Amino acid sequence: MKKLITATLLTLILLTSTTQAADEGIKVHGHWTFEIYNPDGSFDRKVEFENALAISGVTALLRIMEKKAIDYWFIRIDAGGLSMAGQHPCNDNSTPIPCSIGELGGPTNNGPSEFLNLTYQVANSKFILNGSFTTASGLVSPEIGKVETFINTCDVNSAGGDGQSGGLLCNVLNGTTFTEKTLASPISLSSGQIVQVTVEISFS
Repeated sequence: MKKLITATLLTLILLTSTTQAADEGIKVHGHWTFEIYNPDGSFDRKVEFENALAISGVTALLRIMEKKAIDYWFIRIDAGGLSMAGQHPCNDNSTPIPCSIGELGGPTNNGPSEFLNLTYQVANSKFILNGSFTTASGLVSPEIGKVETFINTCDVNSAGGDGQSGGLLCNVLNGTTFTEKTLASPISLSSGQIVQVTVEISFS
């Protein structure tokens, strides 16, 4: 399945390139949607914004074109800078830290800030990531100030890196930021809120 996703991303890029003039190039877009729910399940609000390909995302695309397989995807949610560290939406031993949303079966530290519920699909010429996290209890003014998608690629010919089960060493060494966004106005949260995250990656 991981090899199929790698091939699908390449297909989306190639199909897009045929519709562009030679001097226009290919653009990568990331559309984020946050649906925020209160601890009692009631809907709070919906927030949407765009982000762009990270500089290191170019490296990730090059690795895919080198026939490296996509091993796992991750999403990272934090407060957006060292000065805002106290406002991260997750915590570990009462210390506020960023939240991460990863695929079940991916590399993990099994910490309280990790949520292994990330899924993906391809629909309407878009690669779509879906996942969620819950804001830790006891936090003062938690917020979302910066978001990132991470891609882990693995050499399909290396030991433990078959693009399906993957190898932990390969995952750790090859994790790369794919898209990112630092928000001009952070999204304020409350302790215990559930945040549904959708990222749509497309090419034009």
